[in-house]
This record gives sequence, C-alpha cells and structure tokens, in this order.
Amino acid sequence: QFILEVNSEYIDCHSEDELKEQLRNQNDEDNTCNIHSIYGVWVIDSSYKGLFTNAENIYSHKTKMVGDMSKIFCDSKIKYISPIDTSSVTNMSCMFYNATSFNQPVDFDTSSVIDMSCMFFNASSFNQLFTFNTSTVTNMQSMFDGATAFNQPIDFDTSSVTNMSFMFYDATSFN
Repeated sequence: QFILEVNSEYIDCHSEDELKEQLRNQNDEDNTCNIHSIYGVWVIDSSYKGLFTNAENIYSHKTKMVGDMSKIFCDSKIKYISPIDTSSVTNMSCMFYNATSFNQPVDFDTSSVIDMSCMFFNASSFNQLFTFNTSTVTNMQSMFDGATAFNQPIDFDTSSVTNMSFMFYDATSFN
C-alpha cells in the first residue's frame, strides 16, 4: 500500500500500478505535480522517470536491483529521500538535474556507477559533503554545472574519467 499526500489530503494506492497512475494523474496543465510526499515500499525503475516533479519527500523504496537512476528526480522539488540502495546503479546521469530545492546528504554506494554526467546540474541549493567511490566513472561532464551553492571538498578517483568538460561550469560558489 502507498499513501500520497496531495494538497494536505491523503490518497491510498493499493498497488504499484495504481501509484504510477496517481503520479501521472496529479500533473496539472503546466505538467507540475501536486504531490507533497509519498509513503510506501516500491521498486523505483525507469518507468518512474519524471513522475516526481513536485514530490518533496520520498520514503521507503526498494532499489537494490536498479541499474539506471538517470533523470529519476529530474526537475523535481525533492527535499528528502529516505536511504536507498544504489549498489547496482551504473547510470546516475541527470539524477538531480534541475532539482533546485534538493540539499540533503547523499550516502550512495557509487562503486558501479559509470556515468555521473549532469548529476547535480542546476541543483542550485545543493551543498553537502559526500564521499563517492568514483573509480569506475568515465563521464563527469557538467556534473555540478549550475550548482551555484556547491562548495564542498571532493576527493574523486578520476583515473577512469574520459570526459570532465564543464564539470564545475557556473558552479559559482565552488573554489
């Protein structure tokens, strides 16, 4: 069972398909979603991409077998994500792309990730200290492009990276 908080009202969903349908139905004319929080246990997969547009809080999801989290929180108003298992993820590109309200610690297992391009692109509030294992990452293009608040020390293994272009472009606070 899933519970959606929409405009201070709660909607029960009894299946993952019903949850996806409610996520789609809550988009209004300008394609923004009115969902504030999502409670429940589900498997995030690529069919959720773009459905979290205005959800601010995501609780209790299963992600152990997910390999692609690209764009999963793209353009969202996300502020809180409960801990997620990212040990199988290879693609985190655009994961928080334009998630302008997101500023939460990220404790991700990134040991399998290959692509982190645009991961925090225009995540203008993000400024958290984190430790990522980046030994397998090949693409960090525009990873912090437009992340104007970001100014944390980073210790990345970039030995496998082949593209770092624009990695900190317009990350105006980073020094």
